[in-house]
Amino acid sequence: MYQNRPKPSWLYLIVLVALVAIQDNSWLRAQSQPLSSTNGAASAAQFVPVEGPDARIWGVELKRQFTDRSTPEASSRTTLRREVAPYEYLSLIRLDIPFVDRENGAPFTGQLGDIKNKLVSRSLSLDDVRLNGVFETTFPSARPESLGRGKYQLGPGFELVFALLSPASDEAPPWTVSLKPWLEQNFSVAGNPAFNDINYTKLELELKAEWKKQLTLKLTPKPVYDWKQSDSGAVMELESDWNFTRRWCLELVLGHRLWGTGVPATYRSKIEMSLRFNF
Repeated sequence: MYQNRPKPSWLYLIVLVALVAIQDNSWLRAQSQPLSSTNGAASAAQFVPVEGPDARIWGVELKRQFTDRSTPEASSRTTLRREVAPYEYLSLIRLDIPFVDRENGAPFTGQLGDIKNKLVSRSLSLDDVRLNGVFETTFPSARPESLGRGKYQLGPGFELVFALLSPASDEAPPWTVSLKPWLEQNFSVAGNPAFNDINYTKLELELKAEWKKQLTLKLTPKPVYDWKQSDSGAVMELESDWNFTRRWCLELVLGHRLWGTGVPATYRSKIEMSLRFNF
């Protein structure tokens, strides 16, 4: 019955066009809305300003991910990402369009996967701590459906940013160190009843060291608890970012399982390479 549905559905197309329109509009309004130095946009989006501190910044990213024995949320794929920061009360708008390998590890067999959109609010400063609200949505756009979860998903959450080390003056070391706990509850609300419902909680504890906003190292444990299976799992990721010009950035992520099998958003091992261009 579900194989005869329009591919993709009209609802999905309408939402996708609306999201792209919002992002285009945010970029066009850049000249009239300065970027506050306290909104946390650069931290959330990992962008390097290219036109000074008052510029609206947006970029595109091409990402290739290889995983071993992964779950549907973390399977081998090529992802096209678009980001805008900031927009009105948001410090980040992100759209991910994945192309999942039908044959794991074979990039030229990629088919459209479940599209995701992420919104991050502007920061609320609490002394030396910044608080951001996070909201993710996932659409069951995968074709064939077996490459996705078959469900519309919502992912409300929040992140805290603690500055552990920052230069006090121009003579201080150029390193900054921060800790960013991030918590999200992901659950399904509709979709193909032939697929299992989704309900899991994900925690990330990102420890980041940054040198002159050019080189970045991140170490992030990511535990997950699946309420449907009453089981947990976790992975550990090490990420390195290199902003080799004001517009171009290279990223490399290495990940490995800490414990658990078959838990959403976990895998046995992962290598991910990304190239981003900032406008």
